[in-house]
Amino acid sequence: MRLCLSIAAVAASLLVAPAAVGAQMAPAIIGGKTATDSYDFMTSLDHDKKFFCGGSLVAPDWVLTAAHCVTDTGQNGESTPRSPQGVTARIGSDDRSAGGSTANVTQIVVHPNHKGSAADLALLRLDHAVPNKPARLSADPEPPQELPRAIGWGRTNEKTQDIAQKLQEISTRIVPGDRCTTGIDPQRNFCAEGAVPGTSACEGDSGGPQILGREGEWELIGVTSGPGDDDGKCSTGYGQWTKVESYRDWITTTIRG
Repeated sequence: MRLCLSIAAVAASLLVAPAAVGAQMAPAIIGGKTATDSYDFMTSLDHDKKFFCGGSLVAPDWVLTAAHCVTDTGQNGESTPRSPQGVTARIGSDDRSAGGSTANVTQIVVHPNHKGSAADLALLRLDHAVPNKPARLSADPEPPQELPRAIGWGRTNEKTQDIAQKLQEISTRIVPGDRCTTGIDPQRNFCAEGAVPGTSACEGDSGGPQILGREGEWELIGVTSGPGDDDGKCSTGYGQWTKVESYRDWITTTIRG
């Protein structure tokens, strides 16, 4: 997985293999910097007190993450949701193991079309509403004109498995879909790279957000999914994100139901 560990390296671990809950990390951020803004919606997910993926609060009691973070994949490629037992969410802290609001996950709802990198989304119901401000879901199908931002606690160095304790952030640049060689659906996914050469998301960053806006008014445009090519390194390859706008109806219907 190219995006399960850190925002500084989008190429090393985005989606080479699905991240198992509590078993392996999702991509992280390489070449990033410690977050300077606050992200009240940002969520770290743990299984039995071990970090495994990021997520975004999208309603007072719902977190959006990547489906591959919380599923097992069968021989036919179909995914099966894991049990929510032992899964906890920490919301609104820049430290993945302290502060913020905490809640237990009681239900995992995976998009019914999830298979491989397609529809790589899952919604996690919390056992109670938290006071944090959810991220606003993007309704714009067009690529943004300004540079988005990716945040996460993934790997910060491709030579080690170390992941960030403090939240990392980078600016990204969305690139034409034909630059990605992993067969993405340009209507439902987008490809991006770090705006500064050598930066991107990586293992441990999976499930985390790509966002637009400013502090207190963040708009969620993408969910970190996996690699966008076969480069093999987070720092030099492209990353793939699930386009939130394309799944807005499913997200809102699920959290209202």
